[in-house]
Amino acid sequence: MGGPSQATEKAQQNLANTQQAQSAQATQQSQQLFNTTFPGIQSAENYYKLLSSGDPNSIFKATAPAAENIAAQKQSVLNQINQNMPRGGAKDLAEAQATSQSGSQIGNLFTQAYTSSFPALANLGTSGVGLSVNELANSISGLGQASQTLSSLGGEQSAGKAATLGFLGSLGGAGASALAAV
Repeated sequence: MGGPSQATEKAQQNLANTQQAQSAQATQQSQQLFNTTFPGIQSAENYYKLLSSGDPNSIFKATAPAAENIAAQKQSVLNQINQNMPRGGAKDLAEAQATSQSGSQIGNLFTQAYTSSFPALANLGTSGVGLSVNELANSISGLGQASQTLSSLGGEQSAGKAATLGFLGSLGGAGASALAAV
């Protein structure tokens, strides 16, 4: 009679089960991505909060490795100057310029670290957590698709039952009419 065949119902039920399983997997992946990225985001947030505080000691601590690199480069330049230049005004000038440039680079480092900390903090929320949110959206979409599949299956089953009842009703009506005519 009317309605979906058992094979069709089974296929739709399997599809709905698959969609629900995919949704559960997307939810799990969302959580895994969040768990993977969140500690790094927290570390970055703490670092940039230190820089954005404006506290000179905090900024110095946060930028110390880069400042030490600049100081090491300055020392290397000073060693080359001492090895390759004769004593005199030119050597003294070269040493003074190396020291001045090093100080300038460290000052710029502190300034750039402070001023770039604000946009960096603002951008943290759109990084790895965005991937997690995307997976969660996929999960919700999968559940919506499973719901539509199950709703469609229920509608088809209801339509099949209604058609069967309608047919039986018309048979009953025809039988009653036949008996009345006798």
